[in-house]
Amino acid sequence: MLQLFLLACLSLVATASADCTRDFLKNATDAYLLAQSGTRSALAPAIANNFTYTENNIPMSISNGIISKNLKIDHNLSIFDTTACSTFTEIIVTNPAKPCVITTRMVFNNSRVTTMESVVTTNSDWAFK
Repeated sequence: MLQLFLLACLSLVATASADCTRDFLKNATDAYLLAQSGTRSALAPAIANNFTYTENNIPMSISNGIISKNLKIDHNLSIFDTTACSTFTEIIVTNPAKPCVITTRMVFNNSRVTTMESVVTTNSDWAFK
């Protein structure tokens, strides 16, 4: 009887950790925005071992991407998909010296980000013509 109870408890824990709530996705997005603003440690605990980062469809290390730059974010908008356990975030930086628009899609599995895909546009790109 005890074994059955423990198995039921473990099943509940596994189900609870697999749930992808709006609050979880919002908190993860907030950590991403903090990381993009200069607090890199905010995102570090959420990165999975099999993490993949691409920027403008080019695989690279997260330490070499736009996320490694401290940006003053003037506007952001995020969409949360609890079914796919993913987010989409748009960031707008209006710094006259280096304006940019960044869109980032993050995909999560077991409460860890497994995929981060960013598209970065600046002065001579489509959003600035």
